[in-house]
Amino acid sequence: REVLSARRMNAPPSWSSERYRIDGEVRAPVLGIWFWSGWDEETDQRVMLKCMRRSETPRELLECFEEEGRVVANLAHPNGLRLLERLDAGGWHVHVYELEGAETLDDKLYRGRLTVEQSLPVVQQVVDALVCLHSRGLAHGYAHPANILVRPDGHVKVTGFAYGWEQFHTLVRPFSAPEHALRNERTQRGDVYLIGGLLWRALVGEPYVTASTDEQLVEFHKSPPEPDIGARVAGTPRRLQRLVRRCLS
Repeated sequence: REVLSARRMNAPPSWSSERYRIDGEVRAPVLGIWFWSGWDEETDQRVMLKCMRRSETPRELLECFEEEGRVVANLAHPNGLRLLERLDAGGWHVHVYELEGAETLDDKLYRGRLTVEQSLPVVQQVVDALVCLHSRGLAHGYAHPANILVRPDGHVKVTGFAYGWEQFHTLVRPFSAPEHALRNERTQRGDVYLIGGLLWRALVGEPYVTASTDEQLVEFHKSPPEPDIGARVAGTPRRLQRLVRRCLS
């Protein structure tokens, strides 16, 4: 499993920086984006360097990458991962983020499902970040567990404001709203669906959407099962059952 800590890199970076000392990999590369961990020599803090090689990346993905940087820079919310710097170096587009010793919610859930008491504070902080994003007329579309970081003290950071580069990657598919799956539309309503999917995954221990291919995803949304979380998790409060049902309906 990939945890937010330095580990051996798949390949060393082809550029260097006097300010940032790269010492490991945060997670394996995804669709041409590399995630390196390092140290900011000026501020004496851990950082994550999210990098995309200019010469090997389609133009539309580079545009999505830069759009993500602009959105995060303007978000300024305590539950959004803070962007420290954007730079070009040695043929790479680089975004430098804070790195606070967190782990992804995906890694946390890999060890087992959460209780109601454990789940609600995490999901509430995700909602707070999305409400801030929605107030700017935007939608996230990719707030799945691998894009949610949880610090040891319980503080949550939402990442992955990528606006299209993930598409139907295997991490995204189990949390894709119907309009995203059927028409590739990212909407604020779709983010509400994501919240229901997060609660279902955290409490039940498996995704609500069961599809391993894009074709199966389309078929699932044509005739989805009743999102009755109370039938899956005994003792789920009725208000929470209603909330999950409304989000996923």
